[in-house]
Amino acid sequence: MNTVAFEVAAFALSLFCIVYSVIVKRSQYTPPRDFIGKLSSQHFIFLNLLSNVLLSSLASVVGYFLEMRGSAEVVFFQHFFHILYYVYHTALPVSFALYIMNVNGATLGRKKSFFLYLLTLFLLSEMLVLSNPFTHLVFYIDDSFIYHRGPMILFQYLSGLAYVFVGVFFFFKNKAAIPKKDFLTIAIAIIVALIGILLQAFIPNCSVELFFESVAFLAMMLLLEDRTAETDPTTGSGSRSAFIRNVTKLLETGQKFSVIGIKLINLEFYSSLFSGQDIDLILQKVYGWLVSVYPSDYIFHFRNEDFAIIVYNHTESEVEELANELLSKFEHTWQSEDLTARLEAGVSVIRIPEDSDSVAEISQILSAPNSWFNNGQRICLSDDINLIKRDLLIEKAIRLAVDERRLKVWYQPIWSAETGKIVAAEALVRLFDPVMGHISSEEFIPLAEKIGLISDIGSFVYEETCDFISRNDIGKLGIEYIEVNLSVYQFVEDEIIDKLERIRKAYGIRPEQLNLEITESASSDEAPNLNSRMLEMNSLGYSFSLDDYGSGYSNLIRLINSKYKNVKIDKYILWNSENNKDSARLLDSLIKIIRSLGMNVIQEGVETEVQLKRVLDSGCNLIQGYYFCKPVPEDEFISFVKNFNSK
Repeated sequence: MNTVAFEVAAFALSLFCIVYSVIVKRSQYTPPRDFIGKLSSQHFIFLNLLSNVLLSSLASVVGYFLEMRGSAEVVFFQHFFHILYYVYHTALPVSFALYIMNVNGATLGRKKSFFLYLLTLFLLSEMLVLSNPFTHLVFYIDDSFIYHRGPMILFQYLSGLAYVFVGVFFFFKNKAAIPKKDFLTIAIAIIVALIGILLQAFIPNCSVELFFESVAFLAMMLLLEDRTAETDPTTGSGSRSAFIRNVTKLLETGQKFSVIGIKLINLEFYSSLFSGQDIDLILQKVYGWLVSVYPSDYIFHFRNEDFAIIVYNHTESEVEELANELLSKFEHTWQSEDLTARLEAGVSVIRIPEDSDSVAEISQILSAPNSWFNNGQRICLSDDINLIKRDLLIEKAIRLAVDERRLKVWYQPIWSAETGKIVAAEALVRLFDPVMGHISSEEFIPLAEKIGLISDIGSFVYEETCDFISRNDIGKLGIEYIEVNLSVYQFVEDEIIDKLERIRKAYGIRPEQLNLEITESASSDEAPNLNSRMLEMNSLGYSFSLDDYGSGYSNLIRLINSKYKNVKIDKYILWNSENNKDSARLLDSLIKIIRSLGMNVIQEGVETEVQLKRVLDSGCNLIQGYYFCKPVPEDEFISFVKNFNSK
């Protein structure tokens, strides 16, 4: 049966695959130099596979035509091209097994001895082929110049099948390390190649093995090797999806490695000054330099300001040395055509699995806000990574608590020096997470502001407080109003007043029963309509307190221009006054000035009798702190106020 057409087709397909692969990968691929590097390089082995199919099919086609013209003059060439066929054909199964192992990471971390053991059968098979002119064990050509299989041809096929089964074994063992699409592609490729091997093994004249294998490799090239969908369009580096695929492979195969994250802190500033094309040129310049210090296969670009490098098979000191080298480069300017930029960068080093063992968490750490750069720090190591991880856990807890309305509102009494009674209270939000337990408001409130959930939290506390007032006659308790915290960020909302009014009216309470605390966590510049909206709400009957005075952006001008009923002095000023004379003088002056402006002073954080006497002597008229009562749940608060005010 004339099956040379299948060999010609195999040659054409493999040639196409090689040309296409070289064109697609020409700017993305750097061939490895060392022995282990070559055998554990997915693309190198793939090119090796294609080359073996190309050369074996070429040798087979030439051998076929020589056999058609069999004579004493060409018998030497018949022998030569058949040997050439078997040399390259014998390399196909082991290359196929190595390719599968490279796709799912089974070759990662392997020593040289592992590869030598793996190659044993291949080397024996090649020795049989190369010694065939003397032994005729693999094939022979009879006196009529006809090709015949030798007695050891079975060994050749069994060797090939053994490597296919090795590939199948590692394929299933590490299947979790590859995406489902890649898994299906390899499964189909294995089946197609196996059919070709079995057909040719049991039907001597059916030379379809190379054709079946070339079809399988074409599918792998299109679906596994062509990673243009995983290429960042700006820099040409790997994208986030490529990063996730590589990290997944390393994690699933139990490797130890590090990820170096590079965050361009001030890129947004330059983005506001220059065109998108100019910024792209700078990013390409950064990537070009990164490639000069580390292999491109392990460099990834997520979004404009984030790069990541996977550092594999390096010691911790080598990783830190690389991180510092990267950081030092950003002490200089970057220039591209007419644009010069002084990029500031921060570098984080994540050790895997010590610092993290989850793809999602690693990605979150790399994309985390750059708040840890604010104190001038430029390199983030394990201790800093732990803080970022905690912030991520808190963020998750906040989102769940908001979505499931699991936040709690507790109340802390406010005592009046003039009446000696509890006359008000502050509604304080509490977060109790099933995993993390109690999370301090000093931790989660600033984070909620950063991630845009402070408005949801503020609305929740406001509504819970309205509900509390509507269910309890707080006037009979001696409570004039409840203080509810609102972030400055909430006043950015166009519908904030209508929103608060709808909630209040739904619970049927008077605006005078609420006193809204404006926190100092942000400048009023971030809410330019703050004063006008405060005046509008004043006209509706609401009153306001200024929270944590002395710790943020507030000043006397703000006090004068805004109609605050109460001013709450930051507790840290009180606590510092006990050991610092300047803080003590500041505290006394603030209380006197605020009282002279006709506003009440609430001193928070009063915990001892000495502290109480100090602020009372200075003229403070409202006290909040553990000296009287800590924040407590609703039932405890009502019970406490009843008992206290009945004395």
